[in-house]
Amino acid sequence: MPGRAQCAAVAGGLATSSLLVAGLGGERSIARVARGVVCAAFLVRGGAGMTGSTRRLVSWTPAPEFVRRDRCCYGPLCLGIGVGVATTLASIRTP
Repeated sequence: MPGRAQCAAVAGGLATSSLLVAGLGGERSIARVARGVVCAAFLVRGGAGMTGSTRRLVSWTPAPEFVRRDRCCYGPLCLGIGVGVATTLASIRTP
């Protein structure tokens, strides 16, 4: 399983992502790009989790239990979040 530093990095990334999706990213064009990046990151992470290839994204070797949970829980959750963020992209209108 990931160590404390990796978990802290993920928690920080999730907190930042939530602020960006909430629209606290500043200017509209910046918010649109930020949401696009967040969306892409979640979709890539979810796809890797669903296919069991998370090991290509991380520096550590996932344990079999992590891979099992990744396929049944983490991957689908990340895909769902990615799709949810994608639906918010249309709500940002650029002048």
